[in-house]
Amino acid sequence: MENRTRSRKKVHNIPLVEIAANLAKLENKNGHIVVFDGGFRLGRFSEGLLKHIPNVSITGFEPDPRSLKAARKKFNDVDNVMIVKSALGAEIGTAEFFRGEKSATNSLKPRPETESSPYYPQTATLKGGFKVRVTTIEEQCRLRNLSKIDILKLDLQGGELDALKGATALLKDGRTSVILAEVAFVQKYEDQPMLWEIWRYLSFFGYTLHSFRDLKIGVYDDEPMSMRQYQWNQADAIFISPAVRKALDGTDPQEFVEPELDLSIAVPIEGGEMEDLQAASLSGPQQSFLATPEEDGTPDQQPFRDAGVGQWAAATSEERDGETQTSVFLPDRRVILHCGAQKTASTSLQHYLGDHLALLHQQGIGFPPRYQSKGRLDSLHRILVRSRHPDTRAKAIASAGRRLNELFEPEGINTLLISNESMLGEPVRPSSKQFYPMAKDSASALQEIFQGCEVHLRFVIRDLPSLLSSYYVQYVRRGGQCTFADFLRFLDINTISWMAAIEPLISAFDESRLKVFDYADLMARPDRFLAAMLDQDLGVSHPPFDPSRYVLNRSYGGSLLKLAMHSNRMIGKISSTKAYPKWVRARNVALKPLSFLAGERKPRIPRKKLEHLTAVFEQDRRLLRERGLLVDLSD
Repeated sequence: MENRTRSRKKVHNIPLVEIAANLAKLENKNGHIVVFDGGFRLGRFSEGLLKHIPNVSITGFEPDPRSLKAARKKFNDVDNVMIVKSALGAEIGTAEFFRGEKSATNSLKPRPETESSPYYPQTATLKGGFKVRVTTIEEQCRLRNLSKIDILKLDLQGGELDALKGATALLKDGRTSVILAEVAFVQKYEDQPMLWEIWRYLSFFGYTLHSFRDLKIGVYDDEPMSMRQYQWNQADAIFISPAVRKALDGTDPQEFVEPELDLSIAVPIEGGEMEDLQAASLSGPQQSFLATPEEDGTPDQQPFRDAGVGQWAAATSEERDGETQTSVFLPDRRVILHCGAQKTASTSLQHYLGDHLALLHQQGIGFPPRYQSKGRLDSLHRILVRSRHPDTRAKAIASAGRRLNELFEPEGINTLLISNESMLGEPVRPSSKQFYPMAKDSASALQEIFQGCEVHLRFVIRDLPSLLSSYYVQYVRRGGQCTFADFLRFLDINTISWMAAIEPLISAFDESRLKVFDYADLMARPDRFLAAMLDQDLGVSHPPFDPSRYVLNRSYGGSLLKLAMHSNRMIGKISSTKAYPKWVRARNVALKPLSFLAGERKPRIPRKKLEHLTAVFEQDRRLLRERGLLVDLSD
């Protein structure tokens, strides 16, 4: 009896991380272990898991900026730990976040409005008014091309059931081996599910309860002795998939599914409609992935430690086939890339957004400015230019990772809008006859820079004849010395198509993330364009976007354009290569008053080329519309 007692105590002293790791290995004996850690906080559980499983990849989810800063600093040099600035829920979007002095109690749910005695510390009050991004487990698997999670840990302070509803496809097929969820026996948050609700939901998919760990009994505050002191409060529950149950004790998983429960049970989705669980599926290519759980974060066990702000994205280099390969590990974030095209009111848009940064921040959107006329050019834009060149690409990608961390650092920022019409390079280069000759290399660099981010692409097209005429004016303003006829000879007219810029984006990213707009529609309905580009309306109070208010690049026309072109040739003869740009800028300043008198008549394209380019543009529009990429801004 004495020996059995010691043995029983030894079993109960096994850490939660060790139990989770051993259960996951029953099904995945030799593979890479994938862990999702919901409610990452300071990563105590993940830290323990790294000691038990060397071959592991951990993705943590933490919406609280204070905990996020400390966690990223702590795991700055750990390559197989990625921390996502987001909460987990049933649907993708944003939600109100309730915070208090003790970060372990932060939640998407407020405290319950009741006069009954609480089972949480009376000092652990929560205050709302803070918006955070919410993602789903299925969406994160889709972004990472994952088909399976070995360990799913959920310590979400009442949000565990919502997170599980965002993983129905995985649960239906048993593609989550071990689930560790904090479960409650008493209500501590509004609409908080109790243990039986989580247990019943998971049983629909054949999951069974393995054990409880870290059972907490009673109340947190000192009060007169009563039966409340014996009330079960919360615990960590370990659920296992049918496959793990089969490997554990050979039991047929079907024996654990209640016969009256149908796996095609419908669950509510947005708008009150019903969705069949059997119809749920993961889209996109899939492969095995691993996620790690974390220990329970009760207020008395894990007080918040202010570890300060640290860089998290890290670049690592290794030798492969005689070349240095650089990898950058970036947290998953929502990024909107407005990447072109030139001469489509991009400068007006950038100035408008720069004038309303506070409004964007209220919506959780950060915007690195790009307006050189005001001397405000975020360093990220210079980094993007360097990333296109082979000699500076590796260092630029590493620098981009660090800068992205800084841009996402402000509290409440969950989306980054990056507007740079030259992300794919220039449409015309004298050294190449191709339209957008650097688009392929540029898109590849963008893919590396934003690897692991949730990227949404925005591109604006314009009728090709007017684009080339307008771009030639810009070419001259920048110091170009060719006539318009010679400028057109640079190009092989048969290669001119917007698909030369769009196809590389599709190859580098998911086509479903791309929206293409027509410049004519943008100018006719600028506010609708803005809402469609951001995937949200900024609200009725925001000033309307009027591109005509920000016409800063006054065009040269007629004789003034010829004067500028000939002056470029003269400057080229009398100045050095290094001094040439400075002289050209001074010339532009001198000619600016005359631009208001000379008019804006653009150079004309020969009739045959005009007809050909017009036909190509209509063909591009038709193709993009058929593929569902061209956004219709009309009623």
